[in-house]
Amino acid sequence: LIMMLAKLGTIGVTFSFYLQKSRKLKPINSVIFSTLFALCAYAVIQLMDPMWLDGLVLLPMIALGIEYLGDRKLRANYIIALALMFVFNFYIGFMIAIFIAMYFFYYLFFGTKRKFKDAGEMVKTFGTMAVATFVVLLCSVILIIPVYNALALGKFDFSVPDYSYRTMFSPIELVPTLLPNQYYSVNVDEGTRFYGRPEIYSGVLTFILFPLFYCNKKIELKKKIGYSLICLALFISMWIKPVNMMWHGGQDPNWLPYRYS
Repeated sequence: LIMMLAKLGTIGVTFSFYLQKSRKLKPINSVIFSTLFALCAYAVIQLMDPMWLDGLVLLPMIALGIEYLGDRKLRANYIIALALMFVFNFYIGFMIAIFIAMYFFYYLFFGTKRKFKDAGEMVKTFGTMAVATFVVLLCSVILIIPVYNALALGKFDFSVPDYSYRTMFSPIELVPTLLPNQYYSVNVDEGTRFYGRPEIYSGVLTFILFPLFYCNKKIELKKKIGYSLICLALFISMWIKPVNMMWHGGQDPNWLPYRYS
């Protein structure tokens, strides 16, 4: 219980730190949203697999590191946090790596206030990101190589992946997952395969503020477009089965689907 409470509390601390550094929120205001993040459905449900909670602890620090890289503020946030993530849990680290690619493209083209002089400067930023990611791999290779060798003994062949196109749910079925007390995460036999639903609830306040985000004229149009593209990419990831499998290392997860949600 102490370990779980400590992890949930640390999730709130790192997200509050992110909000204060990235969004310039006052500490007391950041507590509201960091609490929503720390007690989201994913965090509560994954208490049955507390090792996966480390992803929520480190994700805000990784995102902050990406923003520093995009703004040409070369700091170690990204390298240290992501290297620790791969060491703590390579599985969730793999999923976070996919999200990092998405978020880096968003921030470079839609999020940063930095003005690029020419294409060469943007290419240089991509190069810096590539070098930083390579350093991350070097820092975590002490665990990645043994894990890969262990998986090669049979885990890669755990199931025969079916990459045929199909959708996982009807889009309207995603709406209840934004509301409290929803949990659909059970797979049954192949005859009536039920893949569950993504765990994306993060407070009723989030549900209310989501449409208001688009109505707020003070928010730049390019940021609205950028965030919309990220939401669309994540929705497609959950909705289309082959894409969903890619997030899980090419395998069809057994129980607890959408482990990146």
